[in-house]
Amino acid sequence: MEARGESSPGSEDDAPPPEDHISVTDVSVEVATVDAMLDKLCKKYSRRRRRVKKLKKAKKKPLVKLQNLVLIITGVLFVIVVIMWSLLWVFTFRRESNSGVYFAGMFRVANMEFIPEYRYTDSSEFVSMATQIQHVVSKVYRSSSVSKLYKHTVISDLSNNDKGGVLVHFWMIFVVPRLKTPAVCEECVSTILRDSVLTSLKNRSSVGFLLGLPVDIDSIFINSSECVDKLYAGLPDVRVPLNVFSSWGGLSCHIKLTSSPGTIIRLTVNSLDIEPSDCIHDALNVYDALLPMRAKSLHRYCGRYVSHATVFRIPERSVEVVFRCSSRNSELPFSATYSSFNISQQTGCSGMWYQCSNEACILKKNAKCDGLPDCLDHSDEENCACGQSTPVKRVMDSAAPQERVVGGVNSIEGEWPWQVSLHFSGHLYCGASVITSDWLVSAAHCFSKERLSDPRQWMAHLGMVTQGSAKHVAEIRRILVHEYYNARNFDYDIALLQLRKPWPSSLASFIQPVCLPASSQTLPERHRCWVTGWGYRSEQDKILPTVLQKAEVRVLSHSECKKAYGLVSPRMLCAGVPTGAQDACRGDSGGPLSCQASEGGRWFLTGIVSWGSGCGRPNFPGVYTRVAKFISWINSHIYNS
Repeated sequence: MEARGESSPGSEDDAPPPEDHISVTDVSVEVATVDAMLDKLCKKYSRRRRRVKKLKKAKKKPLVKLQNLVLIITGVLFVIVVIMWSLLWVFTFRRESNSGVYFAGMFRVANMEFIPEYRYTDSSEFVSMATQIQHVVSKVYRSSSVSKLYKHTVISDLSNNDKGGVLVHFWMIFVVPRLKTPAVCEECVSTILRDSVLTSLKNRSSVGFLLGLPVDIDSIFINSSECVDKLYAGLPDVRVPLNVFSSWGGLSCHIKLTSSPGTIIRLTVNSLDIEPSDCIHDALNVYDALLPMRAKSLHRYCGRYVSHATVFRIPERSVEVVFRCSSRNSELPFSATYSSFNISQQTGCSGMWYQCSNEACILKKNAKCDGLPDCLDHSDEENCACGQSTPVKRVMDSAAPQERVVGGVNSIEGEWPWQVSLHFSGHLYCGASVITSDWLVSAAHCFSKERLSDPRQWMAHLGMVTQGSAKHVAEIRRILVHEYYNARNFDYDIALLQLRKPWPSSLASFIQPVCLPASSQTLPERHRCWVTGWGYRSEQDKILPTVLQKAEVRVLSHSECKKAYGLVSPRMLCAGVPTGAQDACRGDSGGPLSCQASEGGRWFLTGIVSWGSGCGRPNFPGVYTRVAKFISWINSHIYNS
């Protein structure tokens, strides 16, 4: 695997922690008074031995019976004392000296593709992955300062998220003596996990390695908790009753509500009977998580009574709502029903359809900037001053010099006005694309090394076809490498560069931004796209071309890409030709893979040149960063900076 950038089971449980044992030898029973009484009785009856033999025998039998009775009473008393001490130890001393402490936890495993089978805990895929992660977590804690207190870890769920990778939800159990409770506080347990990842962090990324397992340190959440039940809504619009009654001594009840993919949960509270308090020990909490993680808390109910059905609607992720009620009219315990229903146009769009600014869903692929207003608010045709190729002369293949860059030909001026040549210390190093008047997008691996992360050493050459003839040369103000970039497999291989000064609008005929695709952009298999750059002509080439090269490639399916390279993340796409005759190479990294959604339409930045096996090898296509997966990330930086 080569970047296309620089041109120059099972573990044994530990024995349980030492406990205070009370054996029979620890218990003494006072029987001296009983023995003294027996001596007196024996002496009394000994004086009469010389009396009549018949009388002597008559008195001897009761004595024997009395001795047996005393021995039986002594034994019974002894057993009672032992039982009482044992019960006292089990229910008082032992409970006070040792107790189970539970922690709910979550972290994100990066660079790992989520598959639907992970949703089912009885699937072989889930069991295999959960066993691997459980072994890693256990090994970390068994080699930590709390190893003697650690019991085991249980992986409860694997889920996906908008950042990619796999979210791992788990429970950890510690058996803790009362005096050592501070040693397993939330912060202490969390620090052990964080420190294990922190030692391997590199290249300003938040993803480190937990004994070889790539874990995002920012995703680690741990808090003490307990869980008692779980319910699943498999059919839409079918109500599932949920009744919780307080038991003797109080109840801390955590119930996991889940539904089938493509649905959302509606929780209706019919009645509440909880004590008015400080809302810490008596409350109803709703979490947007598979575990009761405080960081994922959405709603909080506390008080006495809710007189009508309540529907929880979650308009945004960071919502914080506190409900209080002080009515004392309630007699019913807390009860609730919940169900799931299909997501409609009012609740969001699937990943395959375009979503307008007013959140309406357009059942049309690639609606953005296609020249036809589909949204009622016309938001699909906003910000479309991009992706227009304006060549200054007609493209004549027969007359164009055939300087081939793995099947490429010379470009002409204005044909790819978003193409940028990035120079480090005065030399061509990578490519980039113009996306706004002062922002460029490139590949993260171009800046991953320490010396390459200094923006003062970089210059961007814009509006250029032949090296040395740039219409605008700009200094770089800052470089933003994606925080999840992984230098081992080039996942999240994307970076943003901010120019110190925007390029002047007078150069619009030579410099233009390329259109960013919608997050829902889909291109059919074998769709024609173009890769451009000043990279090498072949793996063995040692001389860079001076004229910008272009090569036509075809988009491949994700399954075809996997056949060539094995594990390829959802944030990557492959493009090339079976013979390998057209491809990107070293020096092209960070440059654009430009595609038109329709013939004659605007050009979109579908991919960023990332990596591949050599250059132009048969059946080894080029691998590109899939830009549609990073639209939210890009917008969050260029519009909020």
